[in-house]
Amino acid sequence: MSLKDCQEWINSGFPLSTTSNEAAKMYDAIVQQLMYGYDVGEFGPISQCLEKMLSADPNFVLGHTVKHLLTLLSNETSTWSNPVLKADIDDMVEMAEHSDISLLERLHVDAVKFLSMGYLKKACDKWEEILLFNPTDMQALSGHFTTCFQMGQPIKIRDTMASVSQYWKTSKSTEMYSIVKGWYSFGLEEALMFPAAEKEAMEALGLNLHEAWSVHTIAHIRVMQGHPHKAIEYMESTEKDTERNSLHGHIRWHLAIAYIETGDYETALTIYDNEFSDQIHVNLMMLRGAVSILYHLQLEGVSVGDRWEKLYKASVPHIGDQALAFNDIHYLITAQATEHQDVADRLMDSINNFVSDVKDESNDIVNVYRDIALPMCQAFQAYHHDDYGTAVDLLYPLRYQFVKIGCSHAQADTFNVFLLHSALKSSERKHQLLAGSMLRERKAQQENNPMNERLLANIAATL
Repeated sequence: MSLKDCQEWINSGFPLSTTSNEAAKMYDAIVQQLMYGYDVGEFGPISQCLEKMLSADPNFVLGHTVKHLLTLLSNETSTWSNPVLKADIDDMVEMAEHSDISLLERLHVDAVKFLSMGYLKKACDKWEEILLFNPTDMQALSGHFTTCFQMGQPIKIRDTMASVSQYWKTSKSTEMYSIVKGWYSFGLEEALMFPAAEKEAMEALGLNLHEAWSVHTIAHIRVMQGHPHKAIEYMESTEKDTERNSLHGHIRWHLAIAYIETGDYETALTIYDNEFSDQIHVNLMMLRGAVSILYHLQLEGVSVGDRWEKLYKASVPHIGDQALAFNDIHYLITAQATEHQDVADRLMDSINNFVSDVKDESNDIVNVYRDIALPMCQAFQAYHHDDYGTAVDLLYPLRYQFVKIGCSHAQADTFNVFLLHSALKSSERKHQLLAGSMLRERKAQQENNPMNERLLANIAATL
């Protein structure tokens, strides 16, 4: 990995405010690794690069923005639950106001400030402005990609990647260009443009066999088209290609869910035990994946023994975060699965307090919690208390908005399956008929998915 010093940043057309070559190089190492999705061994993990960068220049404003961006994008905390983080970001903003920094650095400060306050659209507006001036800005592109995904805005991902892609094509790094194409392929897939998405992903993999987002895109397409056997074959054949990437664990989640859909519960449990059970503290993506695997198995009537307890213990410290709605639903599931109703109630109280404390109707995170996440959590609570009809009534109006809580269409399918089970268990005739209607929709989209036949058998028994 080649790293730019201060003069090389000037030559690239993006001068930094720091005069420290060490800080400039470490910033380059951080944003490159942010895009790569893995730590580059010669420089150490990103955390070590951050320490070196800010030790070399504690007043490097852009360095502080990328530090806080990484924290916020992890969704492991929030400024409303973490006063230290809020104070640090406030200090960064004040430092920027008294520093001689470029327009682009100031835009980065604004983007992180808005992100930390819950104004995700405003943050994306700032990153899009940066990309107009500098289409190869790795920090802006990474922040924009992840935040648009968490807002359920795949069209913005698709269009932004289409806009900047040509500039990356002429850059020196084939690997970086393949990553941008991989992100573009994912935006296309989430916009349900499957042929175009697969074409883009295959081109990216032609440049770089290890481009994890492209592997992920193709796995998504197989799953979304209702071909779990083909998805399994593809993910098993590419396992080694993505194993050093941070996305690898998530791809293995897709694999476990595909096995569940085929009815091979034993293999899914083996994947859980070997690859998730001891990795749930690595990041919240692995914890969510672990929860989702067990919940899918539970819906299928499979006993998972005492596996829930470990997930519950990992979830409890985060119930007051309200950093990402998708996270909170998984925390709620662990509390319910372990019969810790007091903790489930605390989580519900925390969400209610969060949405009532922030009065600004333009706050994107609050709006998602109030309008979508809160009724979804209430639906899970109702189901847990055998009130299946209420669960349906709460969840059904939201079924086309699930992705807005910070998940993909494939991840949102967990909630579609949950809604089907709720409708099947409801004593209301209209809900049972609704289950049949939803399954017909599902079979039209995923004709070859074996799980549909199992659900159909349940509907036949109910009707």
